[in-house]
Amino acid sequence: MSTARAVAVPQATLENQARKAFAREDWQECLAAFEAVVETGALLTAPDRLMLEIAGIRSADADEPEIGLDAALIREAKGEAVIRRYLVKPFHKSGRLSTLAAVLEKLLVAYPHLVDARRMLASALGRLQRWDEAIAHVDTAAAAAPDDISLEASRIQYRLLARQIAAAADLATHLKPRLSPKSREAYIVMMALLRGGLAREAAEIAVALNPADFPAPHLAAIATEALVAADMTHKAIAMGEAAIAAGHDSGVIRAHLGEAILATGRPQDVASRGVEHLRAGVEREPEHGRINALYGEVLLRAGRHEDAVLPLQKAIASEMKSPKTRNLYARALRYSGRYEECADQYVELLRHAPESWSTHRQAVGALCQAGRRADASNVFKAMITKRAAALAPTFEEALSGLDNKLDSAKIPQARLEWAWRLSRDQNEIDRTEWERRARWGLLADLLIIDWLECREQQAEEAMTLLADLTPAEEALAPYRGRGFVVATAHVGPMFSGPILLELLGLPSRWVASTPSIADAHYASSVISTSDQTDSQVVKACLKALDAHYAVAIAVDGSGRIGSPTIRFEGQDITYSGFAARAAHRAEVPSIFYAPRWHDGRIECMVAPLPSPLPNEDVLPFAERWRAAYLANLRTCLAGPPENLRFAGGLWSCIRPIP
Repeated sequence: MSTARAVAVPQATLENQARKAFAREDWQECLAAFEAVVETGALLTAPDRLMLEIAGIRSADADEPEIGLDAALIREAKGEAVIRRYLVKPFHKSGRLSTLAAVLEKLLVAYPHLVDARRMLASALGRLQRWDEAIAHVDTAAAAAPDDISLEASRIQYRLLARQIAAAADLATHLKPRLSPKSREAYIVMMALLRGGLAREAAEIAVALNPADFPAPHLAAIATEALVAADMTHKAIAMGEAAIAAGHDSGVIRAHLGEAILATGRPQDVASRGVEHLRAGVEREPEHGRINALYGEVLLRAGRHEDAVLPLQKAIASEMKSPKTRNLYARALRYSGRYEECADQYVELLRHAPESWSTHRQAVGALCQAGRRADASNVFKAMITKRAAALAPTFEEALSGLDNKLDSAKIPQARLEWAWRLSRDQNEIDRTEWERRARWGLLADLLIIDWLECREQQAEEAMTLLADLTPAEEALAPYRGRGFVVATAHVGPMFSGPILLELLGLPSRWVASTPSIADAHYASSVISTSDQTDSQVVKACLKALDAHYAVAIAVDGSGRIGSPTIRFEGQDITYSGFAARAAHRAEVPSIFYAPRWHDGRIECMVAPLPSPLPNEDVLPFAERWRAAYLANLRTCLAGPPENLRFAGGLWSCIRPIP
């Protein structure tokens, strides 16, 4: 009987087995074969030693195995290709980002010139939110390949993701001249410019784009957004609608179109195209907070108050809890007669905007309509207390301090441009001085209402501003003892209006947003729009006219979203025909009335408006009346800049001229 003898496997055979096992990615067999080679006393070649290390890494049980690759070995083994195939590729595919980054770092120590490997490393580090490292590597890659636009775009993108907005915008500014308009890089550059507040620069890229050439909807969307942000609303609408026609529809594009149409301020466009685009956007992305918020706004402005409630409710539920969105939701509830819910929304708004006096007024009105008058009174008193604390001890001191506060009078540029075009004095006064006086006029009027409401016991101090009222008294003499309509506008020191009529001995009622619970003396003469319905306001006005009161109505003003507008001097302005209809129905005269500054004092502009002719129908009368009212308004707008006021009423709809 013979005994079997062990036969030694040749070294070359073992090495061959190890290499084949490596190629099959049979890591255990590979390791065993290389171990047997070593036991023979043979020295492994550099490529074999590298394969042995790779097999050890791939066979490790740890999620993040130690990467002990030596740069000298990688170079000696000419191991770039094998590392890419057996380490980089599988770790990238499996999403093991930390391990992938460690491998690429080792590879780049051996081969620093590998731009694509450095780009991949930056990407992995970015996904791990290791932004500083990612930025450093993409910067190095871009320096090694200065003609590679995509790397420059990546430099911008990583800085955006790292919230280094200013740095991203600066890089975008420098890359902008090198762009191909329809490239992916154009998207990144426009995004950075927009986020950096450089909307005009972003729009310059957008206007060069052809929607038919867009490679993807996201480029069409950012181009439309850039045009909206740059106030190029008509171009934005054309761009967005052309992109949709070219097959690049998306919820985001629809949202930007809605923003652009809202920015035009044209009610007919909002009610048709605005609603259409945002309805399509909601159909695409029914839970998108921003799209629902915009959809609710266009419905509200189109007068579809009840329809607006649900999308605005969904917007708030999706964390779109901006003060504007909640305010729109509250208004939709109010206009739908849901006063208790409306009041709750305003109470919530006050928690987030405790310094917004307009929100306080709206909250007071909502609480009154909900029957919560005690709560309304507390809110109003708290507002008065806070405002009073910010006032100077005397009216004279407060007025003299306005020059130091001119920067706080934020007047939209479009309003300034439009008014400057209408001014008859523009060739006689420096534009800077004209704007300074305009800002002073706005602040002075706001000071008057602050003083009358918050310092009622010192109200007479503000009356020192009044000029000789004899001319106004003479102009109003024919109307004494009878009811008449006083048509006003948001011009001049309008808050002095009620006091002036009172001093002239004319019993009056003023349609205004002042809550009926206000304690100020003049509040007793207010017909409040903040806590009464439209029909209640109409009845109160007609009743006052019948009782021989002067009823003052700001024809250009309405607190209701979606108020009617008319075309006037190249712009749409809010205009209510109620004053003319009230004069016709009550068969009373009417006047145009506007307080105004003259030589540092307040005087009155009084001008008669048409009265109905015998048997004249309301429509032709209202047309004649409107023409006369607008002529007087035009006179006011052509006058001294301190009488422009620039807030509320007709100013609310002024938009940049395309």
